[in-house]
Amino acid sequence: MKFFWGTRSLRWFINGSLVMFGALLALALLVHGKLSQGLIEHPVWQHVLESSTKSVLQSAKEADLSDTLPTKGAVKGWMVVNDRTFPADLPVALVNLAPGYYSESEIDTMQEVSLTAGIISILTPHWGPFADAPGDTTRARDYAALVTAVPGGRLIMVIDLTELEDEQNGSIQLSVLFLIFNLVMIGLVIWWLHLSLTRPVDDLAQRMRELDPLQPSQRLPTSYRKIELNTIAQEANAHLQRVELAVERERSLLDQASHEFRTPLAIISGAADVLHKQQLPERALRPLHRIDEAVKTLTQVMEALLYLSREPSPEERKQVTVLHGLLPDLVRDHSYLLTGKPVSYVLESREPTTLQAPESMVRIAVGNLLRNAAEHTHIGAIHVSLSDGTLSIRDSGSGFDTTQVAKRFTESIRKDGKRGASSGLGLFLTQRICERFGWRLTLESSVSKGTSAVINFD
Repeated sequence: MKFFWGTRSLRWFINGSLVMFGALLALALLVHGKLSQGLIEHPVWQHVLESSTKSVLQSAKEADLSDTLPTKGAVKGWMVVNDRTFPADLPVALVNLAPGYYSESEIDTMQEVSLTAGIISILTPHWGPFADAPGDTTRARDYAALVTAVPGGRLIMVIDLTELEDEQNGSIQLSVLFLIFNLVMIGLVIWWLHLSLTRPVDDLAQRMRELDPLQPSQRLPTSYRKIELNTIAQEANAHLQRVELAVERERSLLDQASHEFRTPLAIISGAADVLHKQQLPERALRPLHRIDEAVKTLTQVMEALLYLSREPSPEERKQVTVLHGLLPDLVRDHSYLLTGKPVSYVLESREPTTLQAPESMVRIAVGNLLRNAAEHTHIGAIHVSLSDGTLSIRDSGSGFDTTQVAKRFTESIRKDGKRGASSGLGLFLTQRICERFGWRLTLESSVSKGTSAVINFD
């Protein structure tokens, strides 16, 4: 399984990195808030209250307990007598506390403070114009409390943590503002990347897709704001120019070669026509017929090479071939290859099949397969069928090893004049024609069992 980012574009990688940075920043601020809350819950406040309580109790041995209780400052104390008499200034949250130590969060829990109220309390600022008015006694205070059972009642000692919690909340508020600012900046950066990088790149890709191979001298614009995109466009234009020159050279060479070949072919064809009109002995008719077939085959090869060397015109793209009607003619035209051999073509099922391709290309592709089957079959039958958009040609010949055929085909290209070169070129042209029109050619063969050539037109 590939890593997630390995399947995404650069845009996804950059945007994902920024979002991940924002998530890590939020996590860091959350950890910071948790650590700062630890100051409010620190055990040091319990130690302070224990020391204060001990000091008050020691002083009470020499004087009345009520006179030794601290009433001002961060640490305060109250004496509750027999749970009946409550000092007027004793916070309500501390009235019913049993002996023991209570942290600030425990006291809030006892007061059943809702989550929403807690969040509002944290986010409510206490500085600047939002600061509490001097002497405001309506605001709830935050305490850590230590309740000690003493003769006649309970001694309640508290330390006021309100100012400390305000500072902690102020730090959280600044962190939240910092987080919001950074998230906004991340969103703006992603939006800027979309405007300045993604859209121009998509525009450049769209313009490259719209380049028409039939229209030479097309170039990409080099007026983008980003230098990098202009560099890509300029290099692409230079590559287009080199490709255009290379294609033009090859096309010119192919046209010249075609012209040079057509002249001798026309002479040979004309001479053969003249010989056909003469009274020739029977033994001369077969070589003359082979000359006709060689001229026809070479003409088709040249036509296929010229067609494959260029992009088809709009008119050629609209040409249609009725294969089920053409197939009997192709089988009949290649029957001469079986003369003198106990082999025959067997035309089986022919379902209606129409192809969006020139008839000449279909003739070459199917004809090469028929010719190849005839050359490799010495006894038996060659079965030809057309069904479900698939053409199948199965022979009962000697078959071949596909690896050895590929090797012989490569060697035949290097050595002119070999019989295998013609056969190899025929299969090569068939494969190229299939690739041009999106057909799938499959060859299956085994020694002594024959060969099956299948073209799937769907």
